[in-house]
Amino acid sequence: YIKEGEFGLKIEVNGTGTMPLDPNVLHPFVRVHIINMDTCMYLKKDRSDISAVYNKESCSQIDKSKVIHKESANYLLPFSTNFFDMRIKGQNQCSWKESFVVNQPASHLLKESTVLIFEILECNTSLIEKGSELVTRELFYPVAWAYLRPLGTAHIHMSRTRLQLYKFKMNQKENRKA
Repeated sequence: YIKEGEFGLKIEVNGTGTMPLDPNVLHPFVRVHIINMDTCMYLKKDRSDISAVYNKESCSQIDKSKVIHKESANYLLPFSTNFFDMRIKGQNQCSWKESFVVNQPASHLLKESTVLIFEILECNTSLIEKGSELVTRELFYPVAWAYLRPLGTAHIHMSRTRLQLYKFKMNQKENRKA
């Protein structure tokens, strides 16, 4: 889809430094969101008929009569790394070394209003089975998050960057509702 002379965007998720010990985190993964800060929504695709990250991108919606409608997504869907099993090395740091290519023109992705949100999440089955208030409504245990504005107000494109991780601070009871 990207025309000659245009570039796409390659996002590499390498790993973390040493993270605080947490008994609920055994095999975390990273989920990446590409957000338009002007609308606070996922960034719309340049062309909705073209897949951006995965081969077949679609959304399912349920109408009032409970009929499921499947259509192609007109925005950039979040994408995730594989799980990293922290028990293998016995250390509290992760190493994914995964790359994602976003099949959209770089001129569409790299704007002042674009921000990339990285979430480190855990799918802890014991917390899910207990019905713990520590898991989100999506049944993930939030570990940390980071953000990156690839083209900020200074118009500087960042190529290789270490991101600051922030611990999730939210009211878990409110998070489970909705």
